[in-house]
Amino acid sequence: MSNPTKAASYVQYPLDAKCYVPPGQDPALCHEMLIQNSPDLFQVAGGGMNMYLGGRGDSVQCQFISSEELENTFWGGWSEVASEGQGKVFWVQPAFSWGQLEITETAFRRLLAEHRVFTPFLDIVHGFGAKISDYQRAQDFVHLQLHSMEDFEIAYNIRYYELNGRGRGNPWSLRQAGVYQQMLTTQCVWIVISVSKYLQPRFGQFWDTGSSTEGGCCTTFVLLGHLVILSMATRNWGAYIEFMRHKLIFLEQKMASSFVDGKSSNTSSLLLSDVAKASDLWISNKTNSSSCDVASAFQLKHMEIRNHLKAVKTMQKSAERIPQIMSTILSTRGEERLHATLAQIQTGVHGTLSTSIRAHDDVKALVQVATSGHQDSKTIKLLAEIATVFLPLSFLAAIFDSEILHSSYLGGLYAALSIPLVLVAVIVILLLERKATEV
Repeated sequence: MSNPTKAASYVQYPLDAKCYVPPGQDPALCHEMLIQNSPDLFQVAGGGMNMYLGGRGDSVQCQFISSEELENTFWGGWSEVASEGQGKVFWVQPAFSWGQLEITETAFRRLLAEHRVFTPFLDIVHGFGAKISDYQRAQDFVHLQLHSMEDFEIAYNIRYYELNGRGRGNPWSLRQAGVYQQMLTTQCVWIVISVSKYLQPRFGQFWDTGSSTEGGCCTTFVLLGHLVILSMATRNWGAYIEFMRHKLIFLEQKMASSFVDGKSSNTSSLLLSDVAKASDLWISNKTNSSSCDVASAFQLKHMEIRNHLKAVKTMQKSAERIPQIMSTILSTRGEERLHATLAQIQTGVHGTLSTSIRAHDDVKALVQVATSGHQDSKTIKLLAEIATVFLPLSFLAAIFDSEILHSSYLGGLYAALSIPLVLVAVIVILLLERKATEV
């Protein structure tokens, strides 16, 4: 049953845990970071994990261990339950993609403390938990610690693409798996976080096949387990790259149509055979042959990944050119619209200029008419002045010509009256001229 002292140390992992801590790393800081990220990483209650247990010549046992069992049951330590050639695989899954892990913080700490998992594995754990975006995650890590020629610990995370099944938008979503392996002589522990439904049964098949051999699943599965995970992570890259290539072709076609009309138009069997060849590991030449087969499989997988990477880089170069070309197209269209607007403005300016010229001609004609009228008015005025001045004289001449002059008295009277009248007319004309000059 439970041992309170050891159980208390387990839930404080990595404090007081007999695990490897890199030089310069503070376990207390790792402990605090795990507490801070716990609400996003773990469930408050419930959940658990699946465990595969296999040994030399034994069939694989699969069982579900709840978080409550992990928290309340003392396992007694690794040395009491492990035998030579025995191995364990723990599957820790999230409730949904980029959701909380289906395990409590206490149970997870106890799992790590129970198997003395080195603290660099926490770098990978912090990359999981509740997320709202595929790209909101931690960076990639690979940690390897060699304890001896045969004992080591390795941890890494790997990204892969899976069909999301949403039926709308992008059918592919980014996923991430975290892997930890601890190899102690002929005993091993695997902790795998957030793997696809495709991997788990196939991993179990390999585990079962390895357990039936004399060397057990640990000696058989040192490298093959990573090859299985790598195969799972890369199996959809071809389809995903083809999907992205179609999107790229669509953009290129759309870009080409814009130039034309100026408008816009979006290996499992191989691995099983490797395990079959590794069935008799106690014979050295068989073991070497199996190791060579595994190495060849890794080389083939490496070449496949390099081909995928080359295809991605090619698409990336094409995708980098598309925004520049489309920007050029849009700027060209903008210049064309600007030229059309300027042409309209220029036409309007020409129309306004023509109207102004016509108005200027009309004004000029009116000025000429006004000047001519002014000259005519001056002439009429001069004639009026002459008529006004000479009116009394005309009147006087008429009198002299009449019979009135026969009377000397009356003739002198009329002459005396005519002279003042002429003077008055001259004075009135001079006053009017002066007033007109002042105005």
